[in-house]
Amino acid sequence: MPVDPNDKSAELANERAHLWALWYGFQDADELKEWGEQAERERLAELSSRKGAE
Repeated sequence: MPVDPNDKSAELANERAHLWALWYGFQDADELKEWGEQAERERLAELSSRKGAE
């Protein structure tokens, strides 16, 4: 979905995401997103291996 460059709410959301990431020790929101995606892949892999062991 295209983002309107004049939409201040999108700009504010990006700024909040960046600040939240910095607060938790990440370089930026992209690094936080990558970390979250990796954590989810690991969680799903563990869940899958548990189901395979049953």
